[in-house]
Amino acid sequence: MAFDQSRVGQLTAELMETLDNQYGEDCEFGDLMLIAEVLGPHGSSITLQVTQPRKHINLGLLAIAERILDGNA
Repeated sequence: MAFDQSRVGQLTAELMETLDNQYGEDCEFGDLMLIAEVLGPHGSSITLQVTQPRKHINLGLLAIAERILDGNA
């Protein structure tokens, strides 16, 4: 059974709208990271995909995301 891509599409559309409202047209993406929880017969696991192979960049993205979620950014 294939994954239902509509959840990723909806989240992406919401993100694009938020970014357009916050930053306008004169900006572009830097590095990106997508984190997903995968549920199935195996239980729960986390997977991620990144645009940047440099570990320090990805750890920095995670650290900032954690601060945002905690309300400290």
